[in-house]
Amino acid sequence: MKTIVTLTTLASLAASVAFTQTAAADQTKVRTIIGNVSDVEALTTTYVRKTPIEEKVCRVEEVPIYEEGQGGDELGGLIIGGLIGSAVGNAATDAKGAGTFGAITGALVGREHAKNSKTEGKIVGYRQQDVCEIQKSVREERVEEVTGYRLTIDVDGDEVILKTKKIYDTGDEIRIRRKTTYSLD
Repeated sequence: MKTIVTLTTLASLAASVAFTQTAAADQTKVRTIIGNVSDVEALTTTYVRKTPIEEKVCRVEEVPIYEEGQGGDELGGLIIGGLIGSAVGNAATDAKGAGTFGAITGALVGREHAKNSKTEGKIVGYRQQDVCEIQKSVREERVEEVTGYRLTIDVDGDEVILKTKKIYDTGDEIRIRRKTTYSLD
């Protein structure tokens, strides 16, 4: 027996297959339900915070006391320098005033030499003196920071665990979105 397939038969067959596929598709329903918070656990992270600080640190040091310095005689240096300068100025040139210029220059140089040749005396004792300085350092402290919460929620006799950033207390009622998907095996 020969089967004749017509366009009408093909269209009917295609519609039947399409209906079967549509009927077998999953269906999802979303509802908001109320649950009760039965436990709240804080979620934390720990890190080390480093803070630069400056501290004034003082200590007592022994400082030497010196005997009064024995210095050169400034007046003597002035006179000797003047005489030497005058003699050098007169001997170096026959120009008028050269001796006077040499005397003045020599006197100033002799005076400075006498001032700078002062020597410190010997140490005759010690005294205590506070010496302070600023020291830089880094303070390290361990910091524990709350990053969120893990909630245990009673919903229709089941326990559900969810994470959130918002804080809740035990016993709070909470709205939960429940998504249920239905499908055929």
